[in-house]
Amino acid sequence: MSENIRKIKRAFRLYFKYSYSIIFDVINNWFSIKEGTDVEGTISTIKKGIPLRGTNIWILICSAMLASIGLDTNSTAVIIGAMLISPLMSPILGVGLSIGITDKELLQFSLKNFIAAFIISLLTSTIYFILTPLGQITNELTARTTPTLLDVGVALFGGLAGIVANSRKEVPTVIPGVAIATALMPPLCTAGFGLATGHYSYFFGAFYLFFINAVFISLATYFLVRYLKFPHTRYIDKLTKIKIRRLIYYLTAIVIIPSTIIFYNVVSDARITRNFQIFINENINNDITSVVDWQKIETDSTKLFKLFIVGEPVDSSKISFLNRRLLDYGISDYGIKLVQMNLQKDYFDEKISNISVSVARQLDMSKEKIGYQDNVIDSLKKLVDFYQPDSNTIINIFKEASVLFPQINSFSYGVIQEKNKDSLIIQIPTAIVEINSKTNQRIKREISEKLKDFLKLRLKNESIKLLVY
Repeated sequence: MSENIRKIKRAFRLYFKYSYSIIFDVINNWFSIKEGTDVEGTISTIKKGIPLRGTNIWILICSAMLASIGLDTNSTAVIIGAMLISPLMSPILGVGLSIGITDKELLQFSLKNFIAAFIISLLTSTIYFILTPLGQITNELTARTTPTLLDVGVALFGGLAGIVANSRKEVPTVIPGVAIATALMPPLCTAGFGLATGHYSYFFGAFYLFFINAVFISLATYFLVRYLKFPHTRYIDKLTKIKIRRLIYYLTAIVIIPSTIIFYNVVSDARITRNFQIFINENINNDITSVVDWQKIETDSTKLFKLFIVGEPVDSSKISFLNRRLLDYGISDYGIKLVQMNLQKDYFDEKISNISVSVARQLDMSKEKIGYQDNVIDSLKKLVDFYQPDSNTIINIFKEASVLFPQINSFSYGVIQEKNKDSLIIQIPTAIVEINSKTNQRIKREISEKLKDFLKLRLKNESIKLLVY
């Protein structure tokens, strides 16, 4: 009996070992990135993009100018264009690659070009924001001043995608997406805005975001280079390995800790905002009183919510009750200040309703106008197609006509503008046909009549004019 149990156990062990082996092989085949790695090509490609001279400098300046204009005008499309042409990525990849393969000369070369690119971009954006007639704070500028832990993830995975794409033998197609995701130039130009306008919180916040992107793109490059086992340019002993790892750990901690704190504050702020909105809906908004707007005010000594309400006045006892109720929503650190607006709730709701109806009508009229314009455009397109068929249609017609009428040497089709006696310009679709000169006049006339009927039928146009010579 015990022998049978041992056999069964052995069979199960073999079965699970075999199953695990198959599953591991399948997963490894799916996710393996070692196949197709071009070590020499990767190093060569990255090295070629590092030098900052000639064309690269002008592209860098243009990229910084585009990013600055996009930030200044709040244009996302222009900012994306600046990201796509920016040559900042290559020196950063070069830093990660040089650490991964322990190439001291390449590290110095990459850092030198990276610092030069950083200075040129920052100076360009600073000069732009000093000279621009706009120079106002926009949403695009503000969005790049509070880097969080999520930006670390974007930089890390963007950098991984960049080095994976560069390590392939085939032409990479993800590099534009990586350039947009990692967004190196916009925060650098936002830092330039901070310097030019004296908004130093913008400078430090945007510079920190740029620093995060640069560091984690380099780290991602280093990790992948080591995972793919790129050969070291020189022998690296155990002590040096330990020093490099410690340097990486310290640098990672220096970058991650502030962004983690910022991320925690952002999440906490979002939680407080959400809980307070729930508090308003459950404790203040009713049939006779309504909060029309509110602000969160924080100073060194005060934390409070300032509410603007319409409807029945709220007395002091109700305010004290509301302050106590904040504890149940996890926001007891804050107090409440009510600003009573001299409006009845019904009157306010009526005004809001009237405004909503007016806006809805305007939107409906706009939709109708857009629909009418779309119809006009469609009609014009059909008219153009009617008078000017595409070239493939004309080629096919000529081939068919050549089979039906072998005497045809050439065939042309276009629209001729003709001015009549009333000074109106008429668009006349016209076919010009050359018939073999040896063909007698009677046969030419017969071909002309039949060809004209053929073209009318084929082009579905009765107003075609035919010229035969």
